[in-house]
Amino acid sequence: MNVQEKVMENRFRRVLLRRGCRLMKSHRRDVNAVDSGYIVIDDYTREIISGGEPHVFSLSLNDVKNYIQQRWGDRFISFR
Repeated sequence: MNVQEKVMENRFRRVLLRRGCRLMKSHRRDVNAVDSGYIVIDDYTREIISGGEPHVFSLSLNDVKNYIQQRWGDRFISFR
């Protein structure tokens, strides 16, 4: 993971925390594995909101970005 990806991941974590959600990352070391990615869970119910289909941890960082944009709009993840 390069610096730009880590910055995006941290920003998405903060945005989701403010919205009552949590971004979780798979602990798999093999980035080519099917279940090596992210999920978004509801912080209160602990249910998977996004990234559970077709398998758990199926989101990439771009998928997380798209989820945030669709759910809350562009203004929450703008980069300077």
